[in-house]
Amino acid sequence: RRVHGYAEAPVSGSTAQAESRALFILSGECAGAPERQAAMREMLSGMGRVVELGATGKAANVKLALNQLILSNVTGLSVVVGMVRAAGVPVEALMEVVNNGPLSCKYYGLKLPKMLAGDFAPAFPLRLMTKDARLMVRALDAASIDSRSVAAMLAQLEDAMGAGHGDSDFCAVHTTIVGRSGAARSSS
Repeated sequence: RRVHGYAEAPVSGSTAQAESRALFILSGECAGAPERQAAMREMLSGMGRVVELGATGKAANVKLALNQLILSNVTGLSVVVGMVRAAGVPVEALMEVVNNGPLSCKYYGLKLPKMLAGDFAPAFPLRLMTKDARLMVRALDAASIDSRSVAAMLAQLEDAMGAGHGDSDFCAVHTTIVGRSGAARSSS
């Protein structure tokens, strides 16, 4: 079945989710042809779960918001890992508490082992997260929302870009966060 027109439809998910057709498709309107929305939804649903967000622009904003959440998770995790290591506390002790309490987050389980091993094979390249962080700062500023925390994360990403990690996974920002703090890099 052919559907003509275009739709705003950024996706959220990993390569594994794409391979198993378990992505979240953030669907905006089918531009110029709202009557084609049902056909577009049917076509997109073959890739995963379609989340209808309405007018064009909303899906892109939600995608930026989701990227901000994963950036906050990774940079926050990196900071606390550096902090507990600097105090001589094993990362495993921290994660036992995190993973078994209300702070539990699947994303930590995906990224922390890679961060600790220095495995920065790209799932989401740092250069693309840096671009999105710049867009986030602009969007927050345009909405009169305080962007200083995102600007600080952007500076951390730019440090990692400067260290040559642009094509690495964005969790390579860990190397500049813990490097800057002087925290030990060995696994404690």
